[in-house]
Amino acid sequence: MPNRLQCGGSSWGAVSGARALNVVASCGLVMAVLVLGACEARAPEGSSSAGDEPAGTGIGARYESFYEGGGEAGGVPQVLDVIAQGDRFRMAISDAATPDEVYQTVVWDGSAMLLLEGGDASREEDMPPEQRPTSFIVRAGDATFEQRCPGGTPSGSAQVAGRAGTVYSCPAHDESESSEVTLDDATGLLLRTESASGHMTAVEVDTDVPVDAGTFSTEIPPDMRGKEDEVAEDGSTLPLTTMESVPLAGGGDLLIDDIRHGPSLVVIGELPGVEAMLARVLPRSGQGSAPPVYVLLNPIPFEGTDNSDLSLATEEGTRRLIDEVSAQVATIPVPVGIDIKGGAAGEDLRSFEDIMAGTTVLAAIDEAGALEWRLTDDELVDSAEQVDEWIAANT
Repeated sequence: MPNRLQCGGSSWGAVSGARALNVVASCGLVMAVLVLGACEARAPEGSSSAGDEPAGTGIGARYESFYEGGGEAGGVPQVLDVIAQGDRFRMAISDAATPDEVYQTVVWDGSAMLLLEGGDASREEDMPPEQRPTSFIVRAGDATFEQRCPGGTPSGSAQVAGRAGTVYSCPAHDESESSEVTLDDATGLLLRTESASGHMTAVEVDTDVPVDAGTFSTEIPPDMRGKEDEVAEDGSTLPLTTMESVPLAGGGDLLIDDIRHGPSLVVIGELPGVEAMLARVLPRSGQGSAPPVYVLLNPIPFEGTDNSDLSLATEEGTRRLIDEVSAQVATIPVPVGIDIKGGAAGEDLRSFEDIMAGTTVLAAIDEAGALEWRLTDDELVDSAEQVDEWIAANT
């Protein structure tokens, strides 16, 4: 699961990888660079706001930083190479001793974040407003400024990396220390941030850096995609990719690829709901053969099963649970996969809220393995015609 960073009591977004963002730098650096809050800042003139296509050029800056504190980077000088445009940025991080050896890249496109590290990649989207990073381009009076320097007031001017900037004093706020930030007068670029625990200072600035559609792309590169990152022809994420197989009731394994080798129908839920759903689906599908019907069964809780002395942490406990479940579903005429990991195999089709509500799900998988539609047991009541039409078109 992704690591959630904690700096001074604040939540710093969900990322993953062998060296998460708290290894990029100490908490001080993360607070200086990835101050989180609503990204509603007005983009500087000539740049684009989040969601627009890049305008062709961005602002590039190299920063030198040093912060005391925890994490592997605490007390270690760092170099950050940044390209920024509106709310977007691309940030490559390296140790100051080896500035050309980037060990981590963070890309923010205004709505999603990509983390690249060695051969690993992760992507986070739909982040809550309070967990979104602010841009490197900031204008006094904007919401972005209030997140980066709450209550800040002008306190002078400064030349940084050959650029004229205005210095703002930022009072201590909540659990953060007081600091100063310097913003470029012409572009709003963050030139410097300083506090008692360290600093981040621009040493080079280029206001005319070419950018293209890939500069701020948060799509995981094809050569770094795992099975869980597979996408359909239309770019949508393919379902049922979290594992390769689950135990098959009666013995052996049910391969998830067999389910995704559509067209197929998959029923996901606990036994009572599954049986009720199958009673409506099987007569419509040649008793589960046209198209093939599969079940991903969550066996816990399982009425009539004594699991009190069964531990799924042991091979014997797992085997006994599978045997008991197999006996209870022996009359079901289609393959039943026993999802003993609490619904993990079908978690992208049956949400945690569905599990908590005891909702059963029917999903249609097309020939490419993509999801065509998903219905809950309640929705199926009003959608029988849709199911019949789909079955007719896929048999």
